[in-house]
Amino acid sequence: MKAYPDYVEESELEREALGWCALRLDGWRLLKEVEGQDTGDFSPYVDLIVKERRLHQDDRLNHLAFFALQRYLGKFGGEDRTPYSDEHIAYRFLFLHLYRQPVPRGFESQDFPPRWNEDFAPRAEEIAAEIRRTFSRKGAGPESAYDLQRTNQGEDD
Repeated sequence: MKAYPDYVEESELEREALGWCALRLDGWRLLKEVEGQDTGDFSPYVDLIVKERRLHQDDRLNHLAFFALQRYLGKFGGEDRTPYSDEHIAYRFLFLHLYRQPVPRGFESQDFPPRWNEDFAPRAEEIAAEIRRTFSRKGAGPESAYDLQRTNQGEDD
């Protein structure tokens, strides 16, 4: 488990299950299809959900946002974001919206093994119940490791 001292823990099951669910999609290829060019910019699809917690009417765009948040939180700059962050909340929100849906036809990932289908889909409802429970947490915590460090430094003064 990845621990956030005195605040909350992100379970390994959550990290793995949501990650493999998002990686069912070849997000880079779908982005190119949607935009008509290779921009690499997912922000128009992520921002609506992270900032306003609203879904796109077109689920292809929700899949793009889910994929992009997995990449951001797991590898491309958002690794310090805690489970209290808007990005993690949006990521979980998208999971609950998409986990029962297949990815858009023709955009299934060929780069990753089908771990979601093999290891997690049989337990999807159990996993979704656990994710739903994360929305019932009381209070708030730091959004990033930097915020946590600043909070802890303030306690030392």
